[in-house]
Amino acid sequence: MLCFFSAVSLSQSLDSLNQVINNQLNAGNPRALQRLLKQGIKFTEIDSPQLANKYQYFLGASYFGINLDSGMLLLKQAYRSADSLGFEINKMLISSQLATFYRQQGRYSDALLNLETCIEILIKQPDSQQKRRALSNFYLQQAKLFKTVGDYERSLSLYYKSLNKINPNDSIAWSTRYLDIGTLNFEIGDKNEALNIFNKVLETAKSFNHHSLISEAMSSKANLLYDQGKRDSAFLFWTVAIELRKK
Repeated sequence: MLCFFSAVSLSQSLDSLNQVINNQLNAGNPRALQRLLKQGIKFTEIDSPQLANKYQYFLGASYFGINLDSGMLLLKQAYRSADSLGFEINKMLISSQLATFYRQQGRYSDALLNLETCIEILIKQPDSQQKRRALSNFYLQQAKLFKTVGDYERSLSLYYKSLNKINPNDSIAWSTRYLDIGTLNFEIGDKNEALNIFNKVLETAKSFNHHSLISEAMSSKANLLYDQGKRDSAFLFWTVAIELRKK
């Protein structure tokens, strides 16, 4: 096994290891990556515990799609270590990955609990655009999970929380999330609200000539019109939407 931790300084060793880890990530070689991460944990756990904990997190995450149970065991160990050392951001990252593992297993309640942990940690951090983007993403993940389990009221509330954390100047991101809300309204039977949202997104997307978003909004509106029995109008919207996707 390659070793980066002899006859050189700690910083040089870690730079070398991090470079090789990145190469293995890009190469999609999980076994080699896991060997390197274990090496990194062993070397850094005394002098750089926060970095060692980060490697623990990466090691657990590397088992996604390979062995979920092993990955979750490693992630839980990493979480306990981060908690004992007070590494709040690491706890958030690990909880986010655990939520992904639980969702993959269909354990939605556990996934939601871990996402709530992420949100609780993140809310305490200083305000920044990065924080708001992360909160929006966590709320979105919760919204999708509540939708999956059929709790549409809580799902809708969380979709709006996610929307409210998006920078309103980011018209594409804001409109995309708003379109999701319109789709959920349509699915739960609030067709008037859904139509209002589809029209608003369509108007916004046209204002900056975003073909993909215009197409999505027109397709969503076509689905609603078809459901209302307005088939000619629906087919017209679908036709335009399909043409826009070709551009």
